[in-house]
Amino acid sequence: MALNKKVCYFTFGRFQPPTIGHGENFAALKRHAGNEEYRIYISQKVTKNGSDPLEPDRKLYYMNKAFPEHRGKIISEQRGVIPICQQLMMEGYTDVIHMVGSDQVANFQWVIPRNGIDFSFRTYEIHSTGKRDADGDTFSISGTKMRRAAHANNFKHFRQGIPKAMNDKDCRMMMDEIRKNLPANFK
Repeated sequence: MALNKKVCYFTFGRFQPPTIGHGENFAALKRHAGNEEYRIYISQKVTKNGSDPLEPDRKLYYMNKAFPEHRGKIISEQRGVIPICQQLMMEGYTDVIHMVGSDQVANFQWVIPRNGIDFSFRTYEIHSTGKRDADGDTFSISGTKMRRAAHANNFKHFRQGIPKAMNDKDCRMMMDEIRKNLPANFK
């Protein structure tokens, strides 16, 4: 007897901070998923060097404000791709599509089941949500540029990279929180 097909599309990222570029990524994820389940997993990583200044619960808070159309799909509980896959397997998903920006497809090839990693999925694929160009028009805002704007207390530049769904007050609060968590020697 054939198993019923149960498909989940997901993306995983640092979102330090969540930007309009991430919003483009999420829209592509939702579009590719169609009527299938999709999820946006938040990295739990926090560092003192300035690359990961926001705590996971704060990212979740801000992402729900910035991306209300994805509320309920944004998840902050897994520590990486392997635990995400384990969770999806335990939930009975048979086919998993991991969506990333074009610049990250090669970086996640190690996850494809082999070398002792086997999630018992019928298929596990890695696909691009689109071309990332941090200096161009598509996914044009990088987290690094945003953290630099926060460090410089440049709200105008910072605001340009944050989805309009987040109001100015919450945007300022996020920027101030990032500034507070950046090291004094942040570059």
